[in-house]
Amino acid sequence: MLHTKLRAVSEAQARLESLRRMLTLGAPAEHEYLRVTRLAQKLFNVSITYVSVLDGQTQYLMSPLGMAPMAIPCEQSLCQHVVKGKQRIVCEDASQDERFTALPSVLGAPGIRFYAAQPIHNAEGHVIGALCIADTQPRILSDEEALWLEDLTYLLEATIALRYLSFSHEKALVFASTAGREAMTDALTNVFNRRGIIDMANHAYARCIHENRGFSLALVDLDHFKAINDEFGHLVGDEVLKEAAHRIQRTLRGGDIIGRWGGEEFLVALPGSSPSVLQDVGNKLVQVVGGPVIVGESKVQLSASVGLVGVGTAKEVFDEVAWLEAADQALYMAKERGRAQAVVYSSAPG
Repeated sequence: MLHTKLRAVSEAQARLESLRRMLTLGAPAEHEYLRVTRLAQKLFNVSITYVSVLDGQTQYLMSPLGMAPMAIPCEQSLCQHVVKGKQRIVCEDASQDERFTALPSVLGAPGIRFYAAQPIHNAEGHVIGALCIADTQPRILSDEEALWLEDLTYLLEATIALRYLSFSHEKALVFASTAGREAMTDALTNVFNRRGIIDMANHAYARCIHENRGFSLALVDLDHFKAINDEFGHLVGDEVLKEAAHRIQRTLRGGDIIGRWGGEEFLVALPGSSPSVLQDVGNKLVQVVGGPVIVGESKVQLSASVGLVGVGTAKEVFDEVAWLEAADQALYMAKERGRAQAVVYSSAPG
């Protein structure tokens, strides 16, 4: 129970941090929200439309029609239930719904009765608020209208994503500077370091959520690396690490990401990969990394063990701890079975 509560707090904190990044660096302009609320008012023939954005304490009404722009405490917000439940809410008469009967916007002005809201996801996959339509008279929302509301929200999410991508491009330019590159790159192998691979994997995972694509991780460990250092020396060991990183990079697709996780371990993020292909991916990594490495007059026979985990995109945040633990368990099994092989974690992690 405590673990569940701590994880909920962690996810809520991640949502707030993501929202703050969006509001300060990549939020749509007011007129971009207004296009959507104006279209929604005409399409659904309702008196009230607005975009709500909720942080930890306050709901902000963006480009409202039929209501004044305002900020209210989250506990007085109809939309708090959309953010918590992460799914659409349709209420035919709020005065008869115990979730809403005591709220000021139902008891007093504007006297909301009908209320429907579709959750809005930002480009990092977090629910940040809702596109809302409401009226002062009870009514139903037809199945066709529910699809329209979903489509309008998708257009709004696309606008948010474009803003985010524009910011991400600026961030990439900063990263391209010497200081940014060095801060996230392993000096020896010239791939991402631990900080860099986690940062890039987070962004890749967020894109997979938005695009409804799979996501997987692979841990690649060089077998008997301590023995290589002991026999040939650390300078040769360093060259072996460089060659291993180069070989892993040769196997990857354009969107895959590699980082040195520590010591002789590399972490590979595989956006868009499905569980059905992971064994083949792992086998290919074992095959390509393995083989002799020539360093001067030394010939080192290299092999690697690989642990893989398919994590999907069911979670809103990149769960580094649970998923790396699962990949590490699969890697341990590969070692136990004799090394130089790949094992896929067999159950859903985290």
